[in-house]
Amino acid sequence: MSARASDWQALTGPRPMETVHLLEVPVPELIREIVEVLQKKQGEEIVVIDLREFPDRTTDFMILVTADTDIHMKALYEEVYHHLKKTLGRLPHHVEGVEYWRWVVMDYLEVVIHLFLADVRLHYDLESLWADFPHWLIADISDLQSDDGSEGNRDNRSADSNVSETGRGRGVSHGEKA
Repeated sequence: MSARASDWQALTGPRPMETVHLLEVPVPELIREIVEVLQKKQGEEIVVIDLREFPDRTTDFMILVTADTDIHMKALYEEVYHHLKKTLGRLPHHVEGVEYWRWVVMDYLEVVIHLFLADVRLHYDLESLWADFPHWLIADISDLQSDDGSEGNRDNRSADSNVSETGRGRGVSHGEKA
């Protein structure tokens, strides 16, 4: 983990949330594809926010990820862009932030991806803004379950070993206050 990402964790401090094992949460295949790419390219603090219960939403899910540097962010962006184009024939509806590489937004309509440098992510703190909706810190792609009910490969870790119970953006919040 980079110094910036660890600084982000230290500054945000603990925030207790309800914890749910990610195998219990169905997600669309597009989310799985995006998270796999972000993990492959070493994106940090990958958080999925489920907005489907918000009546005036403009997207169903947000994915937040921290990049170490602007070069790392560009690599994350390019890999997601090319992977989704090649495997699913999907191009983003809209992209913002590629002029500065500090916060890049990729809008795929039902999923909006936010790529941040750690200081920018800390400053805007989208996890707190959307705190009333479920948040999942993605520790291992094998914890995600697709909408068709199939599960990823799991090793023999305990159910609690993949989901942190404290920290902003960690675990799962269902709008309940601790």
